Amino acid sequence: MPVLSVPLRLVNNGEQMINTQETETTVLNTIALRGIVVFPGSTFSFEIGRTKSINALRYAQINDEPLFLVPQDDISVVDPQENHLIKTGVIARVLHTAEIDNGGLQIVVEGIKRADRVETDILPDVIKCAVSDRRAKKLPSFAKERIAVKELYKVFSEYLNYISKPSEEVIEEANSIADASQLADFLANSFVVN
Repeated sequence: MPVLSVPLRLVNNGEQMINTQETETTVLNTIALRGIVVFPGSTFSFEIGRTKSINALRYAQINDEPLFLVPQDDISVVDPQENHLIKTGVIARVLHTAEIDNGGLQIVVEGIKRADRVETDILPDVIKCAVSDRRAKKLPSFAKERIAVKELYKVFSEYLNYISKPSEEVIEEANSIADASQLADFLANSFVVN
């Protein structure tokens, strides 16, 4: 898995200075998703049939690498280009694959972490994206994190008023999560919004 290290540049009082921390950019085989979003911490099953998507899966399996899953902004686009892909996606581990009757594949993936596309290379046989870990870029202050968690719990509590039989396991799990990003992902994966 190719990894590029890029120094972060900071601006302070009009002066440019280079931060000693580096952000890693990883090049991953990419599947453009149509009509679905995979979140970190979730397990999701979906079908793929486009040649570039099947190739991305095969290359990732051969190299024992994760995939980058990124939603398209327009699900009607059959051969997506860079401008059709959302900036943020998820790095995912492939858990299972099975061939289906139409020549495509059913795959089960587990979202590992959110990442941003830094560079995209649309090749004839596959899409590859250089991605960087989204959380490594800027972490919120402790106070902002606590405010965000409090707001998420408030929305979650309001949502539970509309559920006839909420899952006690989901409520218990949600109450044990203190990280705002993890809580948002968990809640998005646990409930269907109509």
